[in-house]
Amino acid sequence: MLNRRYQLLLLAAIVLAAYYPAVLANFSQIDDAQLAEYYRNVQGSSVWADFIPFRSGGLYYRPMIGFSFFFDKYILGLSPGLMHLENILLHLLNAVLVYFLTRELIPLQDRNKSFLPLLAALLFGLHPINTESTNWISGRTDLLAGMFLLASTVILLRYRELHENKYLRLSLVAFFAGVLTKETSLAFLPGAFMMIKAAHHDDCLPELSKSLHKTSSPHHSMKLAIGGLGVVLLFMALRSFAFSSNASRIGMTLQAVTADWFHAMFVVLRAFGFYVKKMVVPLPLNFAIVEIDPLYEVLAVPVVMLCIYIMSRNTLRGAVFTTGVLLIAPAFIIAFGQIAWTPYAERYLYVPSAFLIISSVVFLHDKMSSFNARGKFILWALLTVMFVITLNRSIIWQNDLKLCEETVKVSPMARYIRLVYSGLLAEKEEYAAAMKQLEEGKSLPSLAYDERFDLSTAQLYYKQGKIDNAIAATEIALNKSNGSSTQALKYMIDLLEIKKKGMEKPSEKNILNKRIFSYHLALYKSSHDPQVLYSLGVTANELGDRRRALGLFNQAVNNLSDGEHVKLLAKREIEKITRSRDSLYDKQH
Repeated sequence: MLNRRYQLLLLAAIVLAAYYPAVLANFSQIDDAQLAEYYRNVQGSSVWADFIPFRSGGLYYRPMIGFSFFFDKYILGLSPGLMHLENILLHLLNAVLVYFLTRELIPLQDRNKSFLPLLAALLFGLHPINTESTNWISGRTDLLAGMFLLASTVILLRYRELHENKYLRLSLVAFFAGVLTKETSLAFLPGAFMMIKAAHHDDCLPELSKSLHKTSSPHHSMKLAIGGLGVVLLFMALRSFAFSSNASRIGMTLQAVTADWFHAMFVVLRAFGFYVKKMVVPLPLNFAIVEIDPLYEVLAVPVVMLCIYIMSRNTLRGAVFTTGVLLIAPAFIIAFGQIAWTPYAERYLYVPSAFLIISSVVFLHDKMSSFNARGKFILWALLTVMFVITLNRSIIWQNDLKLCEETVKVSPMARYIRLVYSGLLAEKEEYAAAMKQLEEGKSLPSLAYDERFDLSTAQLYYKQGKIDNAIAATEIALNKSNGSSTQALKYMIDLLEIKKKGMEKPSEKNILNKRIFSYHLALYKSSHDPQVLYSLGVTANELGDRRRALGLFNQAVNNLSDGEHVKLLAKREIEKITRSRDSLYDKQH
């Protein structure tokens, strides 16, 4: 049997080998590229701003993940390869934490000779369900949250054994960091309470069992309850200051739940059954899971009964299992389809999978300890299959086009992926295929109008030189948004300006200028951007209305900040109009 050091080296080598292709990948066009662009443009003073509550609209308060991306900016230079490597190393660290947490749950006399910690760590490190969170830079939220919660659990078990308050404090700090990374980490708290309250540790040495039993006293449970409640209240206070109101999507979800409790129960059961199946049989892997089979509700019923039985046993390994189940629970709310763009996702199982794998491996301790050569061969064969699937998935994640192509085949109802897929096809000048994806995406049912499909259609027409078709598609987006879409207005103005350059007759240019002016006016009413005032002034000047142009330029100067280039341009236009007016006055007198 390999000693601990070589087991960890073997674990690292296998996990890194399964995920190394990700290091060769660029930013994914699905969120990653936009994320990198945002942090590339954000100012350095904002490094700590995510931690400081401020009133704004939004859905999430996740300062820890923002801090990690600032680390990427200033230390890694937003290099996609290094950011992918960071994700892989975080996943490896979590696998190491799984190793040590499993070791803590094994009877003391078996810890140094058992292969179970390595088995649990490899099952977690190679489980295909975790490839999405690891290969997708935007999936780092799950990696970081998992790291903090697993660390909190390891430290909490040390507190359970030694009764030293410093371990409880460290565990609560790690838990709080997890909550600041992903709010679903709050579901860990009742599981932690169960781990402290667990009355016994199955198959322990008598002296260890006695020690662990003492930790379940009300005194230690009360400390955890008070500390955990303090973490929750602190987080809620910070979040209430960070956002002036919850996003309407949360309210829509609550409305869907309360409107029909019977239906809501089946939605939850269906999601639970699906995620249990995904833990056991993860294939087919799918980046955008939009709908699932209602028969998963049937599977969920016996699983729920099993969970209740495990919880009633009041064992430590049962508490760890229940913690995993509790960490799946926040995904049930998302299953109502109002909050995230995917009502179901593999990444939602990243953190729960660690706890479920640990408890399942420890539960099979007696049988695994007496495994013969055939049984061990089956285990290594299973790990080999998982390695091959995970490696193949990592290769697929290198190619956005391949990932999108596979996703729409497995999940044809995924509207957002069709939008991304269309853009990737357009980059390869496969315009007919790109247009087909947009048309199929627009035909799918949606709760609200998504202007991106019509604007992407307009962009496709423009790339093909069909300027009038592009204008018509943009007009559709404006009509369906009641003329209030800032993006559609900007794109329409750009298209009309391009069309105007190809015209020679002043009368035709004049007609387009009037349209451009009206769109600029609508844009200013929508955005209140003072730079639009300058554009309005330019168009008014081209229309020959110098008096109106002068007023708009003056208004722009008064509203723009000093040092802005547009303000300087507006002052120059004011000077030109003034000189021209003075010259005309001198000629007349």
